Amino acid sequence: DAAGSAGAGRVFTRCMAELMARSGRRTEALAEAARLFESARGDFAGDDAQTVADLEWLTSHGLPEAVDLLEDRLVEGAASPLLEYAAALAWRARNGAEATARARELSAVAAARLAEDGDFTQRLQVAMVLARFGAEDWAEQEYRAVLDDRESPRALRALAAVLASEFFHDRQRDTEAAAILRRELEGEDNGKDDDVEGAFMLIERDLRSVRSRMLYFEACVAAAAGDTAGQRQKLEASIREYSKDVDTLIALYRLTDNTPAQKAEASERVAKGLAAIEEEIRALPDDPNCRNEYAWLVANTEGDITRALEYSRMSLERTFDSGSYLDTLAHCHAAAGDFGRAVRTQRLAVRQEPHSHTIRRNLARFESRAAEASRN
Repeated sequence: DAAGSAGAGRVFTRCMAELMARSGRRTEALAEAARLFESARGDFAGDDAQTVADLEWLTSHGLPEAVDLLEDRLVEGAASPLLEYAAALAWRARNGAEATARARELSAVAAARLAEDGDFTQRLQVAMVLARFGAEDWAEQEYRAVLDDRESPRALRALAAVLASEFFHDRQRDTEAAAILRRELEGEDNGKDDDVEGAFMLIERDLRSVRSRMLYFEACVAAAAGDTAGQRQKLEASIREYSKDVDTLIALYRLTDNTPAQKAEASERVAKGLAAIEEEIRALPDDPNCRNEYAWLVANTEGDITRALEYSRMSLERTFDSGSYLDTLAHCHAAAGDFGRAVRTQRLAVRQEPHSHTIRRNLARFESRAAEASRN
């Protein structure tokens, strides 16, 4: 259809721009970039979404000077704050004092416009996109703008807390991840006249699962400090809050000081968790997340790895471009002893989410294990 044809054309034009840039034909590469921006202007009148996506792609593929083609829109103030941020990211990639100053200027203008508009939903959306683009400092700034302003809607702050905590956890900043959730869970004035549960219900989050996640982050803090006893205490508290938290089940299973009895208890908890997820799969057969959680739990503990691989592949059939789901499939291959395939799959995950610290750390681990296996 027309939409599919236009999409294929855009991919082709992007690739042509990259190939020309790589071969030193910068002028021709910029001509291809201009074609992208013109088509976006025609297809998305008044909406910078496609231009933002194209500019970020060009920047990350070696053509940040494509931002010069948008200077008229930036000077006129016709660009959205997100496009201004994307332009700032392109200038930052060009290096040099002038480029750094221009990046700082554009990012400041974008932040000021967002603050002036007072649209907290837009600020949260911008934070999420900036995190995906790897602009971590600006993403953090926008997350905190929503979280720290008591004028922002209560449910939106709850959602921002969930998203920002995962953002910090990915960067191994678990103290901040836990603190963000704790502040929202305790509510204003220690919960007086503050419908904390209602706020999280509006974003379809079980309050127990959010508390469990907060305690899991606090367990990560203890683990980083070498406090195994403190880690166990937080993990036990986490699992009491929400018995199906997959990462907590994995951490309990892997505790280095487990006695035989504690390891048996951890295995039993994993088995119960898998059974509960199987029930969810039967109840929600079209939900890819349930199958992904099953595969993730087995790959990191014990269980039917053949079924885990099957479920992981099924989850990707419905969400084929998910870096997180590809990460799970790579873990399944590693658990099955196929480290070569784990590395290849993880490299695909990195391509989908190049700025995920967790996915990159896992790739390094799989590459190390594959190298070790090849030597033995």
